[in-house]
Amino acid sequence: MTNGGSIVNIGSIFGLIAGLEGGVYSVVKAGLVGLTQSVATEFGPRGIRCNLVAPGIIRTAMTEVHWHADAFRRVNQELTRFNRDGTVDDIANAVHFLASAEGSYVNSQALALDGGWSATKYLCREAIVAKRVETNA
Repeated sequence: MTNGGSIVNIGSIFGLIAGLEGGVYSVVKAGLVGLTQSVATEFGPRGIRCNLVAPGIIRTAMTEVHWHADAFRRVNQELTRFNRDGTVDDIANAVHFLASAEGSYVNSQALALDGGWSATKYLCREAIVAKRVETNA
């Protein structure tokens, strides 16, 4: 790679915040965060930047089978502070920024691209799978 280049890795929010039953997946994605920081440190003196985009749940072929499941919706949609789902275009735009001249002073960062999901409180398994009780309040 020439001096001044940019590397953008694609990780997952689960590399920054572990998820239930996500042990191996979270470990691998956290390792990618470490690799990103190591590359940025090693090659920063040559002007080579390395950053990571850490998407939350994005509707893709990998997630489609779960998309309408109640527990999945509760965790991945109801706890997101936006009123829309993330898209692959959101990821592409973040990558474009980090690779472009506009992002030229960003180095060694993991960008959480999750609509604010990672700022919510953790829910235990019981809260996720609990039956809702309607109240007449």
